[in-house]
Amino acid sequence: RVKIMKIKKGFKLKNISGRQTVVADRRTIKDFNSLIILSESAVILWEMLASGEYTKEELTAKLIENMKISKTQASGNVKVFIKTLKDNGILEN
Repeated sequence: RVKIMKIKKGFKLKNISGRQTVVADRRTIKDFNSLIILSESAVILWEMLASGEYTKEELTAKLIENMKISKTQASGNVKVFIKTLKDNGILEN
């Protein structure tokens, strides 16, 4: 079975001092205390998941296309990104 994922409501990406940072709406997400600064590849993944629902395979393909990196590297980046979001309660699946 393929898992479909998306960003939970209440989280958004904000440019803070030139860095793309995950922030939470305090009225919605009261227990989010992390500071997550996204890399260039993570911003691509975030924008996808914030705009719809995607699988790991679709995320990996997008990184390969946009970043011109190998499937192994793209897959590793996706795995770390998804784990970070899950560990911080940001990912809905």
